Amino acid sequence: MIRFIFGIHNHQPLGNLDWVIKRATEKCYIPFLEKVRNFPFFKFVIHISGVLIEWFEKNNPYYLELIKKCVQSGQAEILSGGYYEPVLSSIPKRDRRKQISLLTQYIKNQFGFKPSGIWLTERVWEPDLLEDIARSGIKYVVVDDRHFTVSGFDYSQLHSYYISEFNEQRISIFPIDTKLRYLIPFRQPKEIEEYIKKLDEEGHQMVIYIDDGEKFGEWPGTNKWVYKDGWLDQFIQTMGKLNDNKILQFSTFSEIIKDYPPKGIVYLSNASYMEMEEWALPARKIIEIESLKKKTGDSPFIRGGHWKNFFTKYSESNRMHKFMLLMSSLVKKQKNKKAEKMLLSSQCNDAYWHGVFGGLYLPHLRHATWKQLSKTLKILSDGMEKKENDILDFDYDGKDEIWIHSKLFSSILKPSLGGQLIQHILFKSGNNYQNTLMRRFESYHQKIIDNVSKTSIIDESSIYNNHEGVPSIHTIGKNYSAPIELFYDWYERNSFIDHFFSKQATLDDYEQCDFQEMGDFVNNEYQVEQVDDTIVLTRNGGIYESNSLISTIYLTKLYSFNEGNIKCNYIITNTGRQPINIRFGIEFNLFFGFLLSGNGRVEIKEKSIDISKKLFIEDVDAIVAIDEKFNQHFELLLSKNCNLFYFPLQTISQSEKGFDTTNQCLSFLPFWNLKFSPGEIYEVGVQWKFKKIFHN
Repeated sequence: MIRFIFGIHNHQPLGNLDWVIKRATEKCYIPFLEKVRNFPFFKFVIHISGVLIEWFEKNNPYYLELIKKCVQSGQAEILSGGYYEPVLSSIPKRDRRKQISLLTQYIKNQFGFKPSGIWLTERVWEPDLLEDIARSGIKYVVVDDRHFTVSGFDYSQLHSYYISEFNEQRISIFPIDTKLRYLIPFRQPKEIEEYIKKLDEEGHQMVIYIDDGEKFGEWPGTNKWVYKDGWLDQFIQTMGKLNDNKILQFSTFSEIIKDYPPKGIVYLSNASYMEMEEWALPARKIIEIESLKKKTGDSPFIRGGHWKNFFTKYSESNRMHKFMLLMSSLVKKQKNKKAEKMLLSSQCNDAYWHGVFGGLYLPHLRHATWKQLSKTLKILSDGMEKKENDILDFDYDGKDEIWIHSKLFSSILKPSLGGQLIQHILFKSGNNYQNTLMRRFESYHQKIIDNVSKTSIIDESSIYNNHEGVPSIHTIGKNYSAPIELFYDWYERNSFIDHFFSKQATLDDYEQCDFQEMGDFVNNEYQVEQVDDTIVLTRNGGIYESNSLISTIYLTKLYSFNEGNIKCNYIITNTGRQPINIRFGIEFNLFFGFLLSGNGRVEIKEKSIDISKKLFIEDVDAIVAIDEKFNQHFELLLSKNCNLFYFPLQTISQSEKGFDTTNQCLSFLPFWNLKFSPGEIYEVGVQWKFKKIFHN
């Protein structure tokens, strides 16, 4: 008789839309529990992230009551993990133990159960995790069988569990069966029955299934398949017969450890599941590995990259992550428990990466992370008497940034990247106005470019046309018709980006990021000096035409920060020997709350503009944004009237239902026509001003 460990992992991202979680609860979480709890033989293992727990407590405590009944009756074993579902390898060791302890203590208090196992977020494994997990009082961890095969194991060895150690700490490690993850619930129960019988006949001790609970009703097509078409009823009936015939027995991990010794000792390499490792690669390399696998077939030794490579792949993710590490070090220094809770919540994994789900490409998830980081720093800065300017390499690229912060705001300038503003957080709104994302080539864009499929937009009623099964999100047909044209940025979309460009450039050229840049100021290094309360950035750069230097310019930016407002005065000197006839522009990419909620508007020349459409406007002296979401009135004031290019920056990203078009930020380029002689100086000033719309 083979022991069957069946488990589900339920999680929703920090900041996910309330209606999305409500739908998942009604279509997936509750129906599954209400069904299986009627069959006592059907033991199962369950993990629920703290993000979801807090939503249930506030909105639907009935679900937690169901869990408690299943745990107390002995039908369910509940797993601990990082409370806010962090990728444990990506956070400091001290925070790993706090995350695990927080969820373990909650489970003890609310369910009367002491968990001995842990769910590993996205199954991202690094060997040193073992020590922190073990020191948190955990006895076992669950990973994919792939973690074993990339370390040299054969699949025939993976229907048991093993012991591993690190720094004199030991733990049991269970491998999840990959084949079952693709069978359940996507194929007919008879196929699952045949597979389990085969394993039993071969004399294996156990088979392990654990995967996303959302597969049982929330993923495309699964609600109809699992419930309306009766897959779950048939699965329980089929497993019940195997149980009655002594072929299969449902068990928990704790029961297995009690009844069976480990098969041996194991040392696992850094690993995650196959798709995750591939998503972490640069886009072109994903295409290469897909092509290679078509030629050679699947092999555990043809694999992608490490999860942390998302920080290399996406600078926006890296900056969130490294600012989180900075906040963690400050929390450690101050030992502030209130700030610590905010910090831990900011470590929720979803906004830091991108795969088949939107993740990093979803601005509301990034905003939720930045908001918690804002709250963390606000608490830590409460006693600050004056503004501070710190020089530090916060993003770990080997080059110093300037961190300007007080009890009201946090801003970061990056001299090595064109002296750009890469962060501006106002604590009173909790918003990072530089919560932006540049347009990058992604591997799945190639399918749009090639137009390899004419599949229509996914509809749950038409997702499959037979009774053999339902496709998973990894194999589902997607619509490869792009809703907008694909454009890519050659520089990051921050603010105070300095452009010298052709007078022939059009609004369309700006939108397409192909507007004949002639200067070398955009993303090159500026020199830094602090004079009293002013940060002075300078660059002696060139103006080029057809790759030939035609003149030189000395540009000075003088930044000053006051209570969250910003002033920047520009001094541009023609240091060449020839007159210059060119455009100078200062680009601003801004994230507002109304991009999430719609409660706001942008006004130019005292008229509201349609922010969904690109615009060219002449004789502009100010840009105003009324942001009711964050209760902020924002003004971008210009000392000299300008012409303005504007467009909403949109990305096309992959999702479980196809491809999504998302507004990432609003892009403004005020510019002036410069025609000045050698030695001539041109000056212009910019101000950012913030004030509340409503007063309590």
